[in-house]
Amino acid sequence: MKVSGMNTAANVTPAELAKPKKKATQITQKPADSAQQTRKSAERLAKAIVTRFIALSLSVLTAVWSGYAAADMAPLLGEGASGPPAAPASSGGIMQIPCGPCPFTVDFSDVVGGDGSGTNYDGIVTSGGVEFAEKFVGQVLSANGNFDVLTCPGSVGALTLGLGLANQNLSVVDFGGPNNGLLGNGPTGYPNFSSIGEGSVAVLFSHDVSKIGFDVVGATDAGGNINICFYERDGTLIGTATVAADDTCYLWMTQSGQQKIAGISLANDDFGGVGYDNFCFDSSSTATGIELPVQDGPQIRVSVHPNPTRQRTTVFFRSTGASLVEVFVYKISGQLVRKLVDGRSLPAGERSITWDGRNDSGAPVGSGVYFIQIRDGRRSHNKKVLLVR
Repeated sequence: MKVSGMNTAANVTPAELAKPKKKATQITQKPADSAQQTRKSAERLAKAIVTRFIALSLSVLTAVWSGYAAADMAPLLGEGASGPPAAPASSGGIMQIPCGPCPFTVDFSDVVGGDGSGTNYDGIVTSGGVEFAEKFVGQVLSANGNFDVLTCPGSVGALTLGLGLANQNLSVVDFGGPNNGLLGNGPTGYPNFSSIGEGSVAVLFSHDVSKIGFDVVGATDAGGNINICFYERDGTLIGTATVAADDTCYLWMTQSGQQKIAGISLANDDFGGVGYDNFCFDSSSTATGIELPVQDGPQIRVSVHPNPTRQRTTVFFRSTGASLVEVFVYKISGQLVRKLVDGRSLPAGERSITWDGRNDSGAPVGSGVYFIQIRDGRRSHNKKVLLVR
């Protein structure tokens, strides 16, 4: 992909692209014989640029992103919120509404992300109790150049996530802030920049919601679109929407206000591809008491103790069936620190493994936040660990 405009000659990073754009400032040429005056003018110009950048950053964050940061806000009312106005680009039982405060978000801060092309995931990515993959089983996937194209059938059967081919599923990119971003990998495959962000993404909730939104990150403003399909739990299509692939937030709700959205799929044709962050919805499985639906294959539950730790911590995991397990430790930047288990076939039951705070060379690692990741061949399970030396 080029989430960050990586198709261009300049190798811009996703972090740079996620920053608010500064308007060009015209500099007037000063007389060559006045060095002191030139220096003072340059200092004033630098201060002006910094002041303008801070003001612009604050205004953008306040107007567009602040609604997504509040986890304890009332349901998404849309009153006084900024973002795109309601648009007729929605069909069926779905309508677009202005972005507003969000009671529950998924920001991928609990998933290992990486710089550049990010961290590749060939299995289902789970964050905040929500699952992500390439598409839903029953949707037809095709390629249009570097892009994935998804159909929106009227019914796809019981809503089930479908994985992409190796290196054509999903990536998680570190955008340089507290959150990571999710990107679909297109037909050219990871780690090609022409792939990252140009693949499709499917989102499966553990419970039905009435409102769903997200932030778009890294768009190139080249006139591309994002096509969204909204599905019920039984695979019935609720409606579709098409929006511009711009760096902004989008939000939809059911026409009836009923909690009936079980999942959505996203496919874009932005020139550089796009990433997604801050998936927003109006209820949680904890609030409704609805458990995560059972998926095909063994299920793994993971916990880590002690956490924080000064030296060592133990990873406890329980599998409902036999599975091929891998366990890794990553830095928060996505750099691999240690392979704890490398492709071991384990029967159903409870297991534990201890990380002693060392890397693969046996050297102690420094204080900081680390991710312990367990892969079972289909899904990745991540736990943050704080190491305090």
